[in-house]
Amino acid sequence: MKEHLGQPFFEEAQELLMPKIYYIQPYSLDMHYGTEINSYIEKFEDDSWICVLDYDVLFLTPDFGRVIHNVIVEHGDDTDLFTCQTNRLGNAKRC
Repeated sequence: MKEHLGQPFFEEAQELLMPKIYYIQPYSLDMHYGTEINSYIEKFEDDSWICVLDYDVLFLTPDFGRVIHNVIVEHGDDTDLFTCQTNRLGNAKRC
């Protein structure tokens, strides 16, 4: 047991507060994107959190990792999956 600011500090407890978060951007030349995602994900431990990114993703805050971490810490016991929504998908003006 270590002392931290005058209080007992357990390294194991600290590890529980730090979820394992991995950021991946799979790509598939044969257009089997789902298969490619699965091949990446199977390499991680079961208790890992995986953020699957598309190649045109744009994080609008410099602390996006902390934002994602905080959401997982706050709500990760209640869910196994977080998702998001995009806009302008299939917009004819972008084609």
